[in-house]
Amino acid sequence: MIVPLGWLLATLMLHPVQETFAEVQLNDRTGRIEVSLRLSQLDEQTWVRAIRGASDRETKVLVENFRFGNEQELTTWPNDSETQTSLRKRYHWVGRQDEGAHVWWYFEYEPAPGDVPSHVRCRFFDRNDPTTPAPAHTHPHAAPVHRFNVINGKTVKAITTNSSNPVAKIEWNPT
Repeated sequence: MIVPLGWLLATLMLHPVQETFAEVQLNDRTGRIEVSLRLSQLDEQTWVRAIRGASDRETKVLVENFRFGNEQELTTWPNDSETQTSLRKRYHWVGRQDEGAHVWWYFEYEPAPGDVPSHVRCRFFDRNDPTTPAPAHTHPHAAPVHRFNVINGKTVKAITTNSSNPVAKIEWNPT
């Protein structure tokens, strides 16, 4: 009885989870949103390889899958070439860092002058979109999630998005 129970608990604790994790912070001095994004190296390879011919492939992956804006923009998700070109100018790649089976991407997002995005959408695992490459490891029994820590000085607010709720409100100055 103890052995099967121990096996079950070990199996549940080792259950693979498909997720991204990001820390986002609004830099009041520059007006940019600073982002640290953690994803699996296998997913990074899958998404970056799907982009052919671009010298800034990571930025293209971000434009297609990770956006800030208002709720209306992120719900309709315009993806025409004009929108893509305009958005690429807003992303500023800082770099990447390996961490075991994961990688951290560091970048900044520069909103339009005077605009502070109120929502975020991450669709790295959106299986309903034919333009999004399939992730490196899919688990039909585990819905992928995107976790965000919004940092406001000493305050951290956690938000989560997934396929059912892909857009989340960001409270930059919670009360």
